[in-house]
Amino acid sequence: MRILFSGQSYYRKDNGQAVFMIRLAEGLVAAGHDVMALAPSEKGVSERTVIGGVIVQTVPALHIGHNLNITAFNDSQVDATLAEFRPDVVHIQDHFFLNRTVLRLARRRNIRVVGTNHFLPANWSNNLFIPRSVQGVVHKAMWYNMLEVFNQLDAATTPTETAVAILRKQDIHIPV
Repeated sequence: MRILFSGQSYYRKDNGQAVFMIRLAEGLVAAGHDVMALAPSEKGVSERTVIGGVIVQTVPALHIGHNLNITAFNDSQVDATLAEFRPDVVHIQDHFFLNRTVLRLARRRNIRVVGTNHFLPANWSNNLFIPRSVQGVVHKAMWYNMLEVFNQLDAATTPTETAVAILRKQDIHIPV
């Protein structure tokens, strides 16, 4: 099977999402699958390498903070990557800029798309110092933003049963 992973980071060892994606991608390579990972470039320009048997394709990104990248205007490169690699399935790791593009373009090519949710609004609130008095409203808006992407997927998963329970409490309309 040919599997394309996509997420906000791939090679970082200090990012839980990246570590999850690395382990899963390398495990699938070890099982005989062809795997590519698509992620923002740490250098700001696109490049292709092979790490642990996984083809890693990066796209240009604007870095605005630790693990925070804006990957807008990469439609042509994402589409070319999908055309060249021809994945049987795409597995996104978040609902941010790059994966919105990946989802839209994979759908145009009739490629099935699944996702793993690593997102919890409380994690962002703690890092963004959102006042407790408005956290409820902000968290609701954050979930809405996430579900706007994840409700377009064929299925979703999460790393833990606790996270599954949290996700099922949201307005998700796909199998989890």
